[in-house]
Amino acid sequence: MRVGYHIISMYRLEATMHGPEDAGRVAEFCRTHGITSLHIVHTAKGSDPADNVKRIRAIAPGIRMTAYICAKHVVDRSVESGRIAFRQLFAAVKKEGAVSTVVTSGYPRGDFDSIEALRSFPGHHVAPGMHVSCVYNPYYDPARLREEQDRLRSKLLFPFVEGVVFQIGMDTEKLKKGAEAVRAIRPDIQLLGVVPAPAEGTLAYLRDNAPYGIFLPNSYLLNVETASEMTQNLLHVFYELGIEPVIHAERLEDAEETMELFAK
Repeated sequence: MRVGYHIISMYRLEATMHGPEDAGRVAEFCRTHGITSLHIVHTAKGSDPADNVKRIRAIAPGIRMTAYICAKHVVDRSVESGRIAFRQLFAAVKKEGAVSTVVTSGYPRGDFDSIEALRSFPGHHVAPGMHVSCVYNPYYDPARLREEQDRLRSKLLFPFVEGVVFQIGMDTEKLKKGAEAVRAIRPDIQLLGVVPAPAEGTLAYLRDNAPYGIFLPNSYLLNVETASEMTQNLLHVFYELGIEPVIHAERLEDAEETMELFAK
């Protein structure tokens, strides 16, 4: 079973769980590498983020949990049923011990999307102590980017949204403009950006299975050395802009290599 790993600043891990058996591997990786915060990605309707949180907590109770909740995986039909289901799932991940969520739409986006999910909270209030983030892709072409920016403004109107996670990309000029666009609306917002591990397994996966909205040049995807150089350059820009890196890796070996690279 493939598990996608994402390391944040060497201390936080984000795991794409493809089955309940992944819980033990993820928890052991956290213990071995001293990672105290875990983000769990909800990848499909068959993957229950609340159950994933529960399973990880049973093995590693001291880890801080963040659950990704994909609106399309909650419901892809009526908006009203989606809001009810989303509130129930949000309550479930909190009950199991999650301290934050990242709300996404999923692809293709349905009528019940991330914005409708954010509207699910009565009076625009979430449970005390729960942190909510949304996602933003600054790498689209100009026509698609205008729609993305409109959606960003709608998301950031919700006062409980405290963070923005940038999609994978290597175009630093578009990233800079994206960070400016976010902070023009909410100067105090927390910014995170997803960066692939420059390792062969991860590059091969992104060449063959790149999710919708990921734009990476062939020069990056076809050469580990070039990918490492581009990643380091991107991370310098992250540092300048105050963006916390979320390092995506598709194998444990890639995750470990990434930790070593960032320790230099």
